[in-house]
Amino acid sequence: MNITSASGLLAASDLVVQIIHEKKQTVDVRRLLGAVGTGAATANLDECMEEGRYGYDLCGTDIFGYLHCGQVLSTRLDLLILFRLLVLGTSFVEGRRSADELHKDIRVNFPTMYVADICTFTPVQLINFKYVPPFYRVPFLSMVIFFFNTFLSAYKHAPETSHRHE
Repeated sequence: MNITSASGLLAASDLVVQIIHEKKQTVDVRRLLGAVGTGAATANLDECMEEGRYGYDLCGTDIFGYLHCGQVLSTRLDLLILFRLLVLGTSFVEGRRSADELHKDIRVNFPTMYVADICTFTPVQLINFKYVPPFYRVPFLSMVIFFFNTFLSAYKHAPETSHRHE
């Protein structure tokens, strides 16, 4: 995913959450800009990892003839970094800047977001590479990412009382 599409999907998802889910009369532009910036930062870091700048080859075992074990494991390890960056980016833009506030945001939001990603994108990627023709893979994945980002935005901006797993 490139910087433009990652930023755009994250901002569009947040806009949907603000208008439809939260029923805001005026859009929080600062929050949208935070989504754009966070999308750009995570996409840039993701691109660096995919190109091997921070890469690692964990094994070369073929899974289902499409994915390599190293790709699957490195993707899961990438998410440990990317989701923390996503939580930190949105928290920082929303005005939570002290180390305690940022640490709390990671502790509260990261586990659910990480598990939701694994439970969503592991089967989605298997379906994508096994059944979706190559021409439709990017649009299919972009659609899934849009809906997943909508969930992330709604979850991240839910009232503090709704995060009971603290």
